[in-house]
Amino acid sequence: MIIFSKNQLTVKEIWLTSLQLYRKSLAHVWPLAIIIGVIITGSLLFNVTHAGDAASFNVARVILFVVVGLITAFLTSSLLHHIYNIGNEQSISLKDSMFFVATKYITLAVSMLIVFVLSMLGIILIILPGIFILVSFAMVQPLILFDAQGVMGALKGSFKLVWGNWWRTFAVVFPLIFIGYWVSYVVGRVAIDGKWYLAISNVLFAVIFYPLFYSCILVLFNDLKLRKSNAAIVAKPIENL
Repeated sequence: MIIFSKNQLTVKEIWLTSLQLYRKSLAHVWPLAIIIGVIITGSLLFNVTHAGDAASFNVARVILFVVVGLITAFLTSSLLHHIYNIGNEQSISLKDSMFFVATKYITLAVSMLIVFVLSMLGIILIILPGIFILVSFAMVQPLILFDAQGVMGALKGSFKLVWGNWWRTFAVVFPLIFIGYWVSYVVGRVAIDGKWYLAISNVLFAVIFYPLFYSCILVLFNDLKLRKSNAAIVAKPIENL
């Protein structure tokens, strides 16, 4: 059964449908989610356990941040694409999804970098602008992967999709971002306290978090496109007979 609805959903229905997609896809994507978790947790442990080192560490940290960012951009996009195929009952392997994402990789990496920089600047300034930017550009990845948008097309398209449904998008996206942030913070504190082995639980969290997060993004993406298309039909002028 195809998961994605042809009707507009309430926020509650979006969550329920996302959980349905999550349960359907988890058995197929958990190995990739583990790899993502290992990479992110490893970089986090490196940062907190070498925090007292000299300037050479700062250079290493920047290099590590860039490398991890590039790798996770590819892996999370592959995860997103594969969950989408599962939801649409398409028999495409994870390997096929990764090959497809490779053809879009430069566009994805540049777009995600722009969103990251803008959101970080917003958070540094007052926090709230950063949250607004994160939510407004939450649809960049699916627009590139499924609507063949370029960098600017994806950024503008995401803003247009979310605009008018910002609070709806916020109610789905922000709780997951908030949980992910605080789990990373706790893992960092645990590692600083010397209990680095407990940080391994972050890998298990990744198996739960990333498939659920991208299931929510896909269900929300489908709902926002339905709302935008229906609004365009309603706004279309009636031609004179």
